[in-house]
Amino acid sequence: MELKNDALRCKFTAWMQVVVKRAKIDYIRSLKRHYNEVSIEDEQFTNKLLYDPISHMGADDGFDFENEHLAKLFMKLAPKKRKVLEMLFVHCLEPEDVAKKLQCTLQHVYNMRSLALKELKEKMQNMEN
Repeated sequence: MELKNDALRCKFTAWMQVVVKRAKIDYIRSLKRHYNEVSIEDEQFTNKLLYDPISHMGADDGFDFENEHLAKLFMKLAPKKRKVLEMLFVHCLEPEDVAKKLQCTLQHVYNMRSLALKELKEKMQNMEN
């Protein structure tokens, strides 16, 4: 019986060593993956847009909002969502360029764009109802 317990203890120990080793590898990979990412909220420019949509409403050379409500909703977006939309649609940058400028992943840019547009759409629909 004791021999059987020793065999089980050895198997369990070997299994735990593999689990710990894989956890360490996953942790190191996650650190490498997020090494160059900088939160947009940490940047100094988050409270100040390069482009003020309300002051440019109706301008022929700038980005026009459909109406004043959309401009106000845009200004209420979280700073990082607002910044991503601004760079994509106002400055006409490609998502890859936005990711490089903001030092984040391309997927993060796509996620922020999607979330921001969804939020704007929902709020616009709520205003109509």
